[in-house]
Amino acid sequence: MYAKHLMLSLAALLLVGCDPGSDEVGEAWDDLPAEQQDAPNNPDAEAFTLPVIDAAGLKELQQQTAEEGKVLVIDFWATWCGSCVQMFPKLHEEMKERGDKVRIISISHDENAEGGEDYIAKAARFITKRQATHGAYLCDPASKDAIGEMLSDEWDGVSLPAIFVFGKDGDLAYEMLETEGDVDEWVAGIAAAVDKVAGK
Repeated sequence: MYAKHLMLSLAALLLVGCDPGSDEVGEAWDDLPAEQQDAPNNPDAEAFTLPVIDAAGLKELQQQTAEEGKVLVIDFWATWCGSCVQMFPKLHEEMKERGDKVRIISISHDENAEGGEDYIAKAARFITKRQATHGAYLCDPASKDAIGEMLSDEWDGVSLPAIFVFGKDGDLAYEMLETEGDVDEWVAGIAAAVDKVAGK
């Protein structure tokens, strides 16, 4: 059942957004300097394990953030998604500059294929290197469809990157589901949406 779900997810990714099988996506990670890929001298890089989040857990987190009166930014990404890898550090740094008005969480869609590369471990190393372990999760594969339906009428729950901004009232204020332009433009658009609902 899991293998069937994985195949369906990968097939959907081929149609929209990042393609986990394309050379370009693979090169996006491989072309990064070694110090940006891994943190071999950091013991925490091997110790950190991404906690799994499902639709119910994400809903609870959304409600909690709204009760705290904060803007919530959700970054769905994966290590095999070239545009996700490029955007991640810029987006998270930009959001951190906004202080405690904004909570950003990242949810990795990395999955391990049988006999394939350990993408989940790679995602954990990537997160650790960027000191972004707080608020970092691994998406429960069985919840991807439910999460997509819960967050947006426009998102299939699979295509990446996918960014969602929820206002302090908990309502969806902005979503980025297509990546035309460049990383700076994407981040600028997200930041403008965040500032608007945060009252900056």
